[in-house]
Amino acid sequence: MEAIAAIASIVQIAQLGAQLSITLYKVAETVGSANKDVQYVAKDIALFSAVLKDLGKTLGRGQKSRLYREDAYKTSLLIVKECEDVFGEIEEILKKSSKDGVSSDAGIPLPRIEKFLWIFRKSRVQLLRGNLESLKSTITLQLAVLNYADRVSSPSA
Repeated sequence: MEAIAAIASIVQIAQLGAQLSITLYKVAETVGSANKDVQYVAKDIALFSAVLKDLGKTLGRGQKSRLYREDAYKTSLLIVKECEDVFGEIEEILKKSSKDGVSSDAGIPLPRIEKFLWIFRKSRVQLLRGNLESLKSTITLQLAVLNYADRVSSPSA
């Protein structure tokens, strides 16, 4: 059952990432000087979410054929938990940057002082982007290993 939980968790976090990316694109339209920075973060999260979806699909195929050991699913859950933490921190930064702490699903109004505060939080966001990049590299490596295992074990190989 670890496999099913891992796959469901990966799909859920990928969806969370996609929603967060959309919210960041909306914020980028609102925040003048931080526009490009916010767009870069949004793009990173959107690409990261796509990689998570690929991982979920790959693990789903492996689960059906019982190709992967439980360790693969456990490792995936650990990585996804880290992703969820990073997404949560970015959401918190967005909430703190909003006037009244509205959720990221709503339009986030950013008055002048809040735009100024975004600049101070920017370094934290850059650190989180680095964390996401590292996690994405780890997931990409895991995907390569899983895909290799799939090719090696397939009857046509």
